Amino acid sequence: MKPFNPMIIDIKKDAKEAEEWENSDSEESISMDEIVHMAKNGVSFCEDYCASREYTGENRCYCIRSRFPTPSHYELYLLARDQFKKYLALGMLAMAVDETVLGEKDDDKA
Repeated sequence: MKPFNPMIIDIKKDAKEAEEWENSDSEESISMDEIVHMAKNGVSFCEDYCASREYTGENRCYCIRSRFPTPSHYELYLLARDQFKKYLALGMLAMAVDETVLGEKDDDKA
């Protein structure tokens, strides 16, 4: 894809491209490794103001369309990202509980 300047866009062209992407039956793909990497690290968006996001919507702006070949790929990413965040929270909770339990056991020995 060609470079994108978020400050200067053709609104009609961007809207048309967003519509085409949304209705795409593209066979282009991205690997599960890429999905996992993005789920772990998240995806970044334009700094500050993004005209594409304002006019086409957050889930079909240029930032999303340039990374994901189809909306299905983006939806898979969103599910994977949500699961990663849940597992991360559970892991952090498990560590906190473990520290509490170990701390109490150490206090009992004193």
